Amino acid sequence: MIKTLPKLDYITFNFNDSINNQIDSLKFLSNYARLKLILDSNATLLIRAYSDNIGSIDDNIYICKKRAEFVLNYLIESGIPAQKLHIEYLPKFGKGRLARKVKLIALKNQIPTAYQK
Repeated sequence: MIKTLPKLDYITFNFNDSINNQIDSLKFLSNYARLKLILDSNATLLIRAYSDNIGSIDDNIYICKKRAEFVLNYLIESGIPAQKLHIEYLPKFGKGRLARKVKLIALKNQIPTAYQK
């Protein structure tokens, strides 16, 4: 039996949920962040939170913010320097579970502008 590895640069969330208790996925995300910063010490990491297209824009911004903060806090607790992390929200991104995600993106000397913390 071939076991597929979890995606390294994002985690998904259940509908209307801002907590992900998939420890393996969180560890992969943390290791991915650590590796990106080792490969480029000048890089920063963008925590980009997405939501599905159900509900109002305000509700989706709120859930995006909560998901991004969940990942931000997890990464800081796992040793990623807070000054290397930025948040961005993309509410009403698409349909289904894959739209309800938080993705890490390595940036070089850039600070995001949309819905940022």
